[in-house]
Amino acid sequence: EGETLMKIEKNDGSFVIFVGHPSLLYSYARVVDYVPKFEFLKRINLHFHAENMLYYLISISSALGILNMAPVFLLDGQWAFIALCDILLP
Repeated sequence: EGETLMKIEKNDGSFVIFVGHPSLLYSYARVVDYVPKFEFLKRINLHFHAENMLYYLISISSALGILNMAPVFLLDGQWAFIALCDILLP
């Protein structure tokens, strides 16, 4: 239901055939306007690797921040838990 056949032409003249709902195309394909100035940057996909590195950096930092706030002795969560108890239980 709602499936269509699409022929998508790329910049180099080749094309891709997509069968499915058009809204799924956004989750299956990545379209960017990035065109590197130097030829060697095209081969290493610098924008893709930089995006992945930032994604992993944010994920690890967030996980460490959540772990640090656990109410465990000698972590910051201990002091946050005490402050929360002082506020809620006067």
